[in-house]
Amino acid sequence: MKRWKTTWLGKPALWYAENEDYIRAHNYCDEGAEIFLYEDIAHLPTIAWIKDNFEYKGNKVTSHGNGLRELYVGDCFLGQVKIQLFKDLRDDTYYDFTQYQIWKSKRYLNPITWTVGNYEKLWNEVLNVQNIQYEVYSKRYYGQPKLSKPKKLKNIKSIGTAVFVPKHCNCQVFVKDNDLWVKHDDYFSRLWQPPKGERNDMPQNYYLEKYFNTRHREKFIYADNWGGIVLRNNAWLVIRNAVPMLLCREIDHLQVARMIWESQAKVEKIGMYDDISLEWLMFWEDAVKKTRKYLET
Repeated sequence: MKRWKTTWLGKPALWYAENEDYIRAHNYCDEGAEIFLYEDIAHLPTIAWIKDNFEYKGNKVTSHGNGLRELYVGDCFLGQVKIQLFKDLRDDTYYDFTQYQIWKSKRYLNPITWTVGNYEKLWNEVLNVQNIQYEVYSKRYYGQPKLSKPKKLKNIKSIGTAVFVPKHCNCQVFVKDNDLWVKHDDYFSRLWQPPKGERNDMPQNYYLEKYFNTRHREKFIYADNWGGIVLRNNAWLVIRNAVPMLLCREIDHLQVARMIWESQAKVEKIGMYDDISLEWLMFWEDAVKKTRKYLET
């Protein structure tokens, strides 16, 4: 089946048809638009790669009898991908058109049938993407010198902030190449504990004045703040190869956040499987939402 290039509704369009008369007869081009034979075969190397690397599961002849669907299954950075290749039996050529599904842990990641696209999209967004990798680029414990901005982020502006603790800790988010960076200002911080022998039933300002030479402004004429004192740790975090995953619409915000959290749990083994994990999941989901919005603009 030949492919033709023309304009339709004022935009470039590609159509498969036996001849250009078919395109004009079905109004698949603008009135008076030129129609050219389009002979780009850049999709064929991707098809060859799929055949060499994925498991062949079978085929099915289409209802009109002129086409063939072939099914291949293999691994990708999200889990497993099922791909349908479409062939024209009349000239034994493959269309630059495919359908695919992405599965993880034997579950389909997106509650629709198949994602439709071409091989360039499939290759760039699914097949040629590495797994994400969580990295603590630098870290500062309470009392240590402040962290400096990584040199790799020189002249890179923050795209916004993600909420970690509402009204108390918003973390700046950066995008550099395929990586997602976060300046985290409350990274597994610990609560200050009164020394042995000290009273543990006093308001917060009592301890701030005695041990930290500071105090919080009181809202009332009496002490009303009995909260803990957080000794904040800071860290620069980087999620390697995050951008391709963020661009992949087959997974929603929470699924991406969960994958980042799972990668983080491999590095930070303490505090990732208790109540604090929900706090991290909500944080990563907010970061994912805002980064995706930035990438779409």
